[in-house]
Parts: sequence; C-alpha cells; structure tokens
Amino acid sequence: MRSTTKPDMNQLSELYAAAVAFKQAQPWNVLCDIDLIAVDNPESGERGYCSIMGHGGMHYGLGVYLGTKGLYGFNQILVHADDMPGLTFLEYQDNIMCSFEDREQLDKTDYDQIKALGLKFRGRNAWPLFRRYEPGLYPWPVNADECVFLTHALRQIPIVVSDLSKGQLRLDSAMKKMILRQARQQDGELVWETHAIEHIRPTRTLHPVQISDETLLGRINNTPARQTILLIDVQYLPEPVQNNKDDRPYFPRLMLIVDKKSDMPIGFEMYQDIERDADVVFDKLVDFILAHGRPAEIHVRGERMPAILADFCQKTGMKLRVLKQMKQYDQMVKTMTSFM
Repeated sequence: MRSTTKPDMNQLSELYAAAVAFKQAQPWNVLCDIDLIAVDNPESGERGYCSIMGHGGMHYGLGVYLGTKGLYGFNQILVHADDMPGLTFLEYQDNIMCSFEDREQLDKTDYDQIKALGLKFRGRNAWPLFRRYEPGLYPWPVNADECVFLTHALRQIPIVVSDLSKGQLRLDSAMKKMILRQARQQDGELVWETHAIEHIRPTRTLHPVQISDETLLGRINNTPARQTILLIDVQYLPEPVQNNKDDRPYFPRLMLIVDKKSDMPIGFEMYQDIERDADVVFDKLVDFILAHGRPAEIHVRGERMPAILADFCQKTGMKLRVLKQMKQYDQMVKTMTSFM
C-alpha cells in the first residue's frame, strides 16, 4: 500500500532546489530518453531507472521508473506506443516524474506550494511539477518517500552528465551495460559511487487462466455452434473517476464484446480493478454463449486477452485469433464513450 504521508516543507525545499539545479545542468543535451541511468534509493534499496526528457526540445523532465516492473513498462511504451490502442499505456506506467511545465499546467496546490517556499518561476517549461504515476490511476502528488527518492535522482543525474562530458564515463553504445549511482553510509553521511551494471530487459509472464469447471464446460459444449465472430477487449476510458473528494481518481476499465457481423455491442461492463478482467470477460461471454450458442471465432489483441481466453477456447472448440489491430472494435468504443 502506497503511503499517504505528505512531504514536509524541508523535503519540498530540497526537491525544488534539486529540480532547479537539474534543469540548469540541461542533461538532455548529453542524454536521450533511452539512455537510462540507474539510481538506487538509499532508504529502501529500490532501483530507479532514470529517463531524461528534453533531447527533442519539446518536453523536459526526469522520469524515474521503479524497479523491474517500472523498467518493463518503460520498454513496452517505448517500443509499442504507436501500436497501443486507446489508453493501454496506462497499464504500464509506474514511475515518479519531475517535469517542467507552463504555469497553467499546475493546479492550485502546486502553485501554493511554490509560493509558500518563496520560489518564483517564469516562462514556458519553467515550472517544476512532481507526480507519481501508477497503473490505471490519475497522476498524483508525490508522497514523502517519493519526494526524497526523486530528490536523490535529480541530484545524481547532473553528476553523471558531468562525468560523461569530461570523458570520465562512457555510455555503452551496445546497451549491454548501464551506469548506476549507488550510495553507502560513511560517518553518518551518504557517499555516492558509480558502478556499471547489466542492462536488463525484464519480461512479464501472464499466467493463462485455466478453466476447470467441467459442468460449465459441458453446458457450453452442448450449445449449438454458430458462425458468429466476437471481438473482445478491455480498455481504459479517458475520463477519470473520483468517488470521494479526497480520493485519488482512477481511469475506469471498459470490457466490451462486439458482434463483428452486426457491429453491435452484446456485452459490456465498467469497473476499476484490472485484476477483475478475467471474471468480467467470462461473466459476459458465458452468459452470451448459453443464450445464443458458441461463436465460431473470438478475436482479441494484446497480452491480456489471449492469456484469459486461450484455455477456454481450446476446451470449447472456438477459434481464438490474436490480431494486431481491431479498428471496428475501436470505433465502437469511440461511439459508446461519446455518449458517456
């Protein structure tokens, strides 16, 4: 469970000072967003993989991707962003971010924080903004622990950039090694050191859902086989939901089943928890099959739906096709959400 303890004024002061120094160092002139630098959290030992934004001259900041999960998400978005439908990228975001924004991008809390610290910023891409990004959730102000870790990361990147500029460090062009900044305690102080570590590329295993209810399988296999083709997917909706005033908003999930021939939705549900995907899909799909018979094919895409439906389809004689795109499905989602 993520802590809700807010940073104190001293922690915030250190964070803003580190952000100002980071921006002045202009690390984006030396590093691209794919030139990851690892920084270990001295308090927890968690490893953050730091991506520097700004080389393209559009958006400036530092993203610290947390642990192997955060690194996996970074790689997925980096490689597959153009192929991800809708807001699929929300599933993979897991980082703390310092970005430099225009004044209007800040909310009242951010601006009041800056005023209370006696700080002043002017111009475009000048205002520091600190946010925690988590899968399916709305970006939220950093807590105390995240504030401290982000401060460390903001301080370490200019040191690495300086050493690179002096020729004391080199990036591995083959991307087999990564620069790591790691601290140790000495006489009550943190002493930072530079190491070379393996440039890992984490993977994710989605365990296939196994259907063991023989009674249910028997009922489904006794239904008539139809020529129907169903399109099934789950997406995040673009409008966040906030149940209570102080709650962190979330992006709701939409599970939708579309009949390909009629182009009509035959089952849908909105909910919050991504862990419910399988239950929601099976509830709607099984109801449809028992009422109307087994479809000839089910079309899906991405990573999650094949893992959810492969065993079920194999045991019920339905063909599962994994597609790269489902434009018809996306249009239906667009049509439905336009009325929400």
